[in-house]
Amino acid sequence: MDLKRLSFFLKLAETLHFGRAAEELGIAQSALSRQILILEEELGCRLFDRSNRWKVSLTPSGAAFAPEVRKILDLAGKAKDVALAAAKGELGRLSVELVPSVMSFPPFLHAVHEMRIHHPGLHLNIQESSSSRIYGRVCGKETDLGILRIASVPDEELEMRLLARNRLLMAIPEKHPLAEKKRLFLRDFSRERFVVPRATDAALPGNLLDLVCRKAGFTPEIALETESMTAVLSILAALNCVTLVPDSFAGRFGGLVFRSLDDYAEMLPLSAVWRRDNPSPALKKFLRILEGAPRVSGGSCGHARHVPAQGSSTLMKSIMNHPQV
Repeated sequence: MDLKRLSFFLKLAETLHFGRAAEELGIAQSALSRQILILEEELGCRLFDRSNRWKVSLTPSGAAFAPEVRKILDLAGKAKDVALAAAKGELGRLSVELVPSVMSFPPFLHAVHEMRIHHPGLHLNIQESSSSRIYGRVCGKETDLGILRIASVPDEELEMRLLARNRLLMAIPEKHPLAEKKRLFLRDFSRERFVVPRATDAALPGNLLDLVCRKAGFTPEIALETESMTAVLSILAALNCVTLVPDSFAGRFGGLVFRSLDDYAEMLPLSAVWRRDNPSPALKKFLRILEGAPRVSGGSCGHARHVPAQGSSTLMKSIMNHPQV
C-alpha cells in the first residue's frame, strides 16, 4: 500500500468530507476520489459510505482501518526521522579506542560531552588500549577512530590528524629530595626506583622508560608494575618512587610534583587515525567537534591537521607498543 494514498484516506476519515479533505491536501476532489477507490480495490472492501451526497461516513471496515493507518503513518514518520538523524551522525554507533592519557585530554572530553548532550541517540563505545593494538584495529576496520601516540601513518588507506604534542615529565613525591631541586636531568634519577604500568601486548614492560633512561646512560630499576598509569600515580608517593609520564597527567594526583627535564625535550605526538573509506556520519561529526574543541595549556596542542607519512623514530616505535601513554 502506498503511504501517500494512506495519508489521503486518513485525511478523509478525519474530515468525512471530500471537498474539505481535498482542499486541505491541496489536490483536486476528483483525484482524491480516485485514490480512495484504488485503495478500496486493493483492500477488497469499502471504506466509506457515500450514500449521503454532502457528507461521507466510515464503514465498519473503514473505522477499523483508520487507527491502524495512523500507526503506520506515525511509524513511517519516525523511520524517516531516524534515517535522517543517522545520516547527520546523530544516531547509530561510534567506536573509539585510545591510549589511557586521552581520558584527561580536554578536547576529547569536550567532544564526548557535546555528543552526549546534543546527540543522546548516538552510542559511543570507548575503550583503552596500546597504540600498536589501536593502529591494527583501525586498519582492520574493527574500530572507527583511534587516538594514539603516532607521528605518521604509512598506510595510504588511513587518514591522520595531529591533535597535540606532550612533553615527558618526571612525577616525583612532594617530600622526595629531588622534588625541590631547581634543575633536573635524567641522570639525577639513575639511583631511583621506578613504578611503571604493565604492558598489555608483546612489548616489554617499561620499554619506553628503558629507552629514555638508556640515552642518559643508565638502566632504570623497576620497583613495581601496575595495571595502569592511574594506578602508578596513585601509589607513587606511598612507595617514594618516581615515574615518567606525559604532561597530560600533571596536576591530577595529590602528593606529587611533575617536573620537566633539562636534558630531554622530545615531544610525544597524540593523533587521531581513521580509515579514509569509513562512511560513518557520526565519525565525521565527532572529528569536527574534536578539532574545534577549546585548547588548554599543558603540552603543545595545535589545530588538528593532516600529517604525511614519514619514517618512525626508535622512540616512536617503542611508544607504539607501550600502553600507558
